[in-house]
Amino acid sequence: MAFRQFKPEHGHTYHGSKAAPCTTRGDDDRCFVCDGGLGWCVVCGGAEASLPTSCPGRKMSADLADLVQHRHVDFLCGEWVLVEPKQEQRPPPLPHDRLAFLTELLADAEASTRLTDWEDKFCDDLRDRVTRYSIWTEVSARQWEIIERIEGKLHR
Repeated sequence: MAFRQFKPEHGHTYHGSKAAPCTTRGDDDRCFVCDGGLGWCVVCGGAEASLPTSCPGRKMSADLADLVQHRHVDFLCGEWVLVEPKQEQRPPPLPHDRLAFLTELLADAEASTRLTDWEDKFCDDLRDRVTRYSIWTEVSARQWEIIERIEGKLHR
């Protein structure tokens, strides 16, 4: 079979390319791969999300293609490697006094008629985030400036 002539360092050989012309067109002269713009390597069998970074030079098993698709393994520099899972970065927790301040301010904002529509929307969004994430709510420096401005408006 012609697949053996392709080596891993040559990268993927895509279905429909000059090196691997389409042979799957049906009677209606349509090919779901070529016409759909899908990436499918005729050497390793990887397609779209199951394409490793480099072509391993031979067919992957279905199990191996699943591992590639779910980003557990990849083929790099001529060998299979395990992919390290990304560590979720959490913001530092809000100190309890800041959380108490936000909770009180948001309750005051909900009862107030002094805020603009934009400020009301900002407070609604922040209230939803505080309810959902509690001490893990991320608040940027710019958002703290807005919160301080709203506090000044509410407690004049």
